[in-house]
Amino acid sequence: MTTTIRIHLIYLLALAVMVACGASTTDPTNTPDPNPAITGVHHLALGDTAVLELGESVVFQATGIRVQFLRVVADSRCPVGATCVWEGDAEVAVHVITGGQANEARLHTRLEPTEVGIASYTLRLVDLLPYPVADPTMDAPAPQLWLRLVPAGAN
Repeated sequence: MTTTIRIHLIYLLALAVMVACGASTTDPTNTPDPNPAITGVHHLALGDTAVLELGESVVFQATGIRVQFLRVVADSRCPVGATCVWEGDAEVAVHVITGGQANEARLHTRLEPTEVGIASYTLRLVDLLPYPVADPTMDAPAPQLWLRLVPAGAN
């Protein structure tokens, strides 16, 4: 390799490291949990889709809003492999913390409410996976709740 090519490669490597290091930002309003490995806290930007397992939380950066997946309250959705007249509905409970206030909210996959207003934002249930299984001998994987926080009035 010539010296010019080596210099360019070193320059590109240094640039890549600087870009990667600059990608992480600190938001003073959202301090990370002291032990995220135990609490399962994710930090996402407004508009990103959060995928949470039971007990996990998401903090939507720059909003001060934290949402925790508490439980699946009910799930009457049509099981995988079954033929149903109606697709059914699932209801989940989430814990919402904003501005020092904590509230429980219930969201549905099909029935209302599928979203809830929080300050000047809207929290939407995107999906709940997996669907129930028709075979009772099969172990169902842990539920995953898909949520998105958007500015109020946004699609």
